[in-house]
Amino acid sequence: MSKIFFDHLIELEDIKSYIEDVSENFEEKEDLWNLVDEFINHKVLITILTNLDTEYHDEFLLMFLDRPYDTGIIDYLDDRLPCPLCELIIETRSKVNQELGEIFEIRFKKKNSGKVMKKSKN
Repeated sequence: MSKIFFDHLIELEDIKSYIEDVSENFEEKEDLWNLVDEFINHKVLITILTNLDTEYHDEFLLMFLDRPYDTGIIDYLDDRLPCPLCELIIETRSKVNQELGEIFEIRFKKKNSGKVMKKSKN
């Protein structure tokens, strides 16, 4: 997985555990992680672009394409989004975990902190 500026805001312990349990070899694990990585990147970027004024889209996308790892992008977005990026990510993280849980058929339950945790395995 490539390093993206928002990676530290996404928690995927349940998905990681699931992939470790069901994958039989390194290539399979890597393929699953690449799919999960693309899915998350897509969801987070859609959330950012949906909440970011269109006048900043080009500038943000150029920054992201040039330096996707640069955590300074968070400061840029925090100055231009209606709420801090971490708040948007918390909401998106919950939805992403739910959707990935459905895709991988993992059961989750929500805790007060907004994190999504594994309830049980089938």
